[in-house]
Amino acid sequence: MPIELTNLQGLNSKTFKGPAELIAAQEATVPELLEWNEVNNPQHPLFRYWDGSENKHILYSEAVPAIRKAAHHVIGDVIKAQGQANLDKQPVVAILALSGQFM
Repeated sequence: MPIELTNLQGLNSKTFKGPAELIAAQEATVPELLEWNEVNNPQHPLFRYWDGSENKHILYSEAVPAIRKAAHHVIGDVIKAQGQANLDKQPVVAILALSGQFM
């Protein structure tokens, strides 16, 4: 199913450029989209949140290296858990993120 850009969020942003060529290719992975945004939208917020006293944001240039680092840790843990002999089997990894008053 083709990806369609129906959300115009960021259309008039000075810090965001959409990855039209990646989306047109219909084969972009989440890591590829994140890496593209790290290069092309480094000063654009990936996440915004309220810390109880002010609005905070995490830029692509901050988030993507942290995501990459976390992924390398997970990959290392999977290799330790499965052993080198079982690397041909793709593991399933789930990430749980809590937000709001439950934290």
